[in-house]
Amino acid sequence: MRKAIILFLAPLLLFSYAPYSKIKNELRLLSKKAPSTAKVIDIGAGLVVLQIAEKGTLRPQERPAIFVAANINGDYPLATEAAVELAKKLVNEKPSILKDATFYILPVGNPHAYNYLFKTPKREFHKNATRWDDDRDGVIDEDPPEDINGDGYITTMLVKDPEGNYIHDPKDPRIVRKADPLKGEKGEYKLYTEGIDNDNDGEINEDDLGGVNIEKNFPHQWKPHTDDGGLWPASEAYTKAIIDFMFDHENIALVYSFSKFNNLLKLPPQKMGKTVEEMEVKVPKGMAGFLGLDPQKKYTIKQIVEIVKQMGIARGMEITPQMVATFFGLGPAVNINRSDLKFYEKISDEYKKFLKKNGVPTERDVKSPSDGSFEEWVYFQYGVPCFTTDIWSVPKQKKKSSGVLDKLEKMSKEEFLKLTKEEVEKMLKEMGAPSMMTAERVISAVKSGMITPKRMAEMAKKMQKPSAEGREADILAWIDKSLNGKGFIPWKKFNHPTLGEVEIGGFVPYIQTAPPLKLVEKNLEADENFALELAKKLPKLTIRKVKIQKLDKNIYMIKVWVGNEGFLPTSLMHGITNRQVPAVFVEISGGKILYGKKRNRTSKIDGFGTRKFSWVIMGKKGAKITITAFHAKSGKATRTIVLN
Repeated sequence: MRKAIILFLAPLLLFSYAPYSKIKNELRLLSKKAPSTAKVIDIGAGLVVLQIAEKGTLRPQERPAIFVAANINGDYPLATEAAVELAKKLVNEKPSILKDATFYILPVGNPHAYNYLFKTPKREFHKNATRWDDDRDGVIDEDPPEDINGDGYITTMLVKDPEGNYIHDPKDPRIVRKADPLKGEKGEYKLYTEGIDNDNDGEINEDDLGGVNIEKNFPHQWKPHTDDGGLWPASEAYTKAIIDFMFDHENIALVYSFSKFNNLLKLPPQKMGKTVEEMEVKVPKGMAGFLGLDPQKKYTIKQIVEIVKQMGIARGMEITPQMVATFFGLGPAVNINRSDLKFYEKISDEYKKFLKKNGVPTERDVKSPSDGSFEEWVYFQYGVPCFTTDIWSVPKQKKKSSGVLDKLEKMSKEEFLKLTKEEVEKMLKEMGAPSMMTAERVISAVKSGMITPKRMAEMAKKMQKPSAEGREADILAWIDKSLNGKGFIPWKKFNHPTLGEVEIGGFVPYIQTAPPLKLVEKNLEADENFALELAKKLPKLTIRKVKIQKLDKNIYMIKVWVGNEGFLPTSLMHGITNRQVPAVFVEISGGKILYGKKRNRTSKIDGFGTRKFSWVIMGKKGAKITITAFHAKSGKATRTIVLN
């Protein structure tokens, strides 16, 4: 059982999460407990990262690293819990991987939104503190929601209106959904966040407090003129602090994000049918003539790249498909490169097996990142793989099986009476029979001929209430089963100061993002442990073999085989395409080079792959020659040899 850091009693639920000040204190205590292993880094804007690495042959910033980013949105406390618990596990258990790899753990990406979990009245909030004029009336943050019924929560308000298009679901009145005209349903209510019209403009809660959603403020696919995306890409201090930290730490080779998204259970969507290389364009007439192409014909970006390379007009510049696509106004890449997709597929498959092995369900309500998200920026612009997990979601309700009723319907009187009392009790329970229908009474009724098994099944089917469907129905089913219903505030009539009679109620804030920790322990532990599995896949440079061949007096041929001991390549293909991930360099020092470059480079070394490099040098017998292979995201390997 994991220990709660701090407890607070909400009107309906007992949460076990820590405010941001306590989170930072937890990380500082870990660094004091193990100063040679853990170090707190203040990265700006009030954000902190815990660096975790054991003493090894390389300094922490020279080793391949995993950046564990949690709760960039700020309104997903479960993600923060996972990050803090992972930090404790690494510091306390000191797994051997910490001698070869570095972990950077960011527990919260938006502390302002995160701390709303601990404010009263309680409400879900995902923006930062930037003041924002939502309704464009020249006044900022003047119409936020309020807890007008004083129950400690800001929930949902239903207002009867002839133009309303919401109704209570007949199958479960707790659910409020849009009316379906095709089913003959007529709308009855308009739906608002609980509150009043503070600025008397006829709108309710249209200019809330803050702010910018950090998960929409990263540069990739950032959208202008939105309500919560910010004035420009990375306009917010939180966003910029995270980006600056990552560019300052070039050794980050992989990102593991605890968030509301999950690309391990469901691979990232291909937003366009073709990759950048496969996109087709018509080349403008003037340029087509220069390149020797037909302006009426379409060419793939890949074909154009090859033609430009063959013409030798790049003047040493590396021509990439993305560069050409941008030149033709095709916009940023939005699909994972097919060469990289195989790594996502492999790790996704391993993740699913890992969850099943640890008894964690893999069927979830999976969401994909939005435009301007941290997760998409990591792959498409920072250039490294990003694997993201939502840890847990409210389970989908299982449809009730009618197998028992079907079986009962086909039973004869004699077959039924052969059943034991315990078997009848089990059958009644599965049928959802009322408590007054005991096994003794039912057996007696069948024995006397008052009722037949078939008639009993028919009556039970008529009594069964059809269950509501959809995500809200799933949440209610989970609340009823796991929380004894204490996660939903029943709809109650309230006399609104300006609207008259309204209904206020709905789901308790954070019911989907901050569940009682005792209910999700397996999920948390599995996703924390999978971080160690990912760390084992990081690229790692090694010098596999060195061969010295004497050609003449003081003249030697040196051949070196540099390998990658990790599953992942030193760079994904997109990291090379967008020119963010540097090359692998292999350098020789000592002696005079007669053939070959002092520093050689290769764009990447595949997982478990090897590249050969060679030189001819002049040096005296017994001279020391040092070979160094290094890569920002794959570490460094050194071998010293003696000419002999």
